[in-house]
Amino acid sequence: MSEPRAEERRGPSTALGSRVIRGSAWMLAMRWSVRLVGIVNTAVLARLLTPEDFGVVAMAGMVIAILMVFDDVGLELCIVRQPNLTHAHLDTAWTVRIALSLVIALLIAGAAPLTARFFAEPRLVPVMLALALAPVIGGLWNVSVMMYLRDLNYAKDFEINVVVRVLSAVVGITVAVMLRNYWALVAAMLIQPVIKVVASYAYHPYRPRLSLAAIHDIWSFSAWMFLRNLANWAAGRIDQFLVGRMVGASGLGGYFVASQIAGMVVMETVLPLGRALIPGYAKLLDDKARLAQALVTVAGVTAIIAIPFGFGLAAVAEDFVLVLLGPKWTAAAPLLQVFAVAAAASGIMSPAGPYTMATGKLRLMTLIVWAMAGAIAVAIAAAAGTGDPRWIAIARAGVVIVFVPVVYGLVLVPECPSPGRLVGGVLRPLLAGVAMVAVVRALHLGSVANPAITLPIDVLTGAVTYPVALLGIWWVSGRPVGGEGELIARLRPLLRRAVRG
Repeated sequence: MSEPRAEERRGPSTALGSRVIRGSAWMLAMRWSVRLVGIVNTAVLARLLTPEDFGVVAMAGMVIAILMVFDDVGLELCIVRQPNLTHAHLDTAWTVRIALSLVIALLIAGAAPLTARFFAEPRLVPVMLALALAPVIGGLWNVSVMMYLRDLNYAKDFEINVVVRVLSAVVGITVAVMLRNYWALVAAMLIQPVIKVVASYAYHPYRPRLSLAAIHDIWSFSAWMFLRNLANWAAGRIDQFLVGRMVGASGLGGYFVASQIAGMVVMETVLPLGRALIPGYAKLLDDKARLAQALVTVAGVTAIIAIPFGFGLAAVAEDFVLVLLGPKWTAAAPLLQVFAVAAAASGIMSPAGPYTMATGKLRLMTLIVWAMAGAIAVAIAAAAGTGDPRWIAIARAGVVIVFVPVVYGLVLVPECPSPGRLVGGVLRPLLAGVAMVAVVRALHLGSVANPAITLPIDVLTGAVTYPVALLGIWWVSGRPVGGEGELIARLRPLLRRAVRG
């Protein structure tokens, strides 16, 4: 057994905060490096291609996404949380992934004619036949690279993911410059798994073999992960099916891109916390007090990050779309406002996922996600009568917001000995976010017609207003334990070094 780190010897609180912030910082850097490349990639492709091009691929992607749920059964997370990991677990996970990938490829190819008929879009048949190759290629990925995350080697995990994304974006943009149509997007979706597979074997020396020796350990966790991922797909994609059927490829393109941008900007700031904390939680299962403290810290830090990004993006959506995508995408701005607020709500709920995975309470979270998916289906079915995609987006966002207190009440609050700290850690950033939006909108230079000037001014205004409002509310509240104090404790040494420098 390894020797405890210095902060662990000083006390559980210090060690816990260090683990949360250190791992989350690496994951945040990784995801934002990846997504920054993705945003640049989207901006370039949006100017080279048309909304209709994106719409065609989005139609295929919606069907492929539901079939890919059968592939995403938590094999990698099973490796991360496995208490007694052996080569048999790695071999079994690799074997199962290959088998699932082959089945999914056949399902994608078989679904191509039906998808083209459903959307009345004949171009979908060759597109889906080509994309059926993606899971076949991706199934060969070396699952052993997850050992880096299991061992809390966040730097190596960061390096692998960033290298894959940068290379994929460069090649994808090059292809788009040459083709200038939706086939460029198809090519990019095939290039990324090729690069990911090659990198996985280059970065980790272990070579898995075909084996099912540890199938019981793998599947006992993967079955519930599959059901939860299927519910997540339903909650996140059913509205896109309806919009695609209503308004066709061109209208779906704006809806889809607005949803993707909101996810890039908001969710990619909070998902790294979960990726970093699953192995951290797994190592704290025998210490309930520290585990509960971790939950309070993570919930507070997550809200502090998700709310300003979501609310801020909603406040500057019009200028953001014009600067990033160009004038032909202006119809996506109202949708982006709605999706950004919904993404902030999803971010607030996100701590429940990794916590239930690590503690073996995935069943409860799965049932809640299925309930949310059902409520979303009912809400958007009612909104479909308007014929307006924005009302469908609003209906979906409304359900997500309603489920925030449901998730906290059923999953997180019962696990915390101090529910007031947990809830207060979310309410303070929420109030600060509302104040930030009010100030940004009040000081917006409406007389300036150039969004390239007003957007950075508004972003700077929000970047100054939010932390001031948050710290002010926290101070007035008596400086309670939570995300604010943890972040200040971690930032103080950096500020001291900067001042000395």
